[in-house]
Amino acid sequence: MTIQIIVPELGESVIEATVRRWLKEEGDFVEAGEALVELETDKVNLDVGAKASGVLAKINAGEGQDEIGRAHV
Repeated sequence: MTIQIIVPELGESVIEATVRRWLKEEGDFVEAGEALVELETDKVNLDVGAKASGVLAKINAGEGQDEIGRAHV
């Protein structure tokens, strides 16, 4: 089963986040809750964690790439 990692809602006035750094690489095993990626906005930096344990199959947004709203990371 595939679980997509999406940019969480960041607040009313925040509509864009930049992928600052991936903490895991494609093919790495991750535990549920483990941080996968650091996101940066004009107001806050945050880590997005895995919703379930498994293997990180594919990274769709590279470091420095902007993601708008609830776009897939």
